[in-house]
Amino acid sequence: MKANEFVGFHGIGTVKDIVKHYENHTHVTDDARMFITEDFYKKTKADYVDDLNSMVKMADLKRLVESHELVSDYYGLARAKEHAESNYTAPELKAALKQAIADVEACKEVS
Repeated sequence: MKANEFVGFHGIGTVKDIVKHYENHTHVTDDARMFITEDFYKKTKADYVDDLNSMVKMADLKRLVESHELVSDYYGLARAKEHAESNYTAPELKAALKQAIADVEACKEVS
């Protein structure tokens, strides 16, 4: 499952809790029942490493949480889009806003 599908299915509130409480884990199963660290796979057979590909990466979930928070800081998608297109917005912020907007919209497309 992709991270945006995970957010669409479980909701951003749940994902924020997961990111907060399992910050030192690397992956989560798509049903959010099992949280994995790299140490888990170092202690088991190499065959299980392929299972990581079917799990959601915590780094991707963290990025999506940050994107949702950035869009929220601008009071939602509409206003974030206005700022992203404004001539008065710094180029670095425009790029970050555009990425955040794309992330949030990708999560909403799934839900």
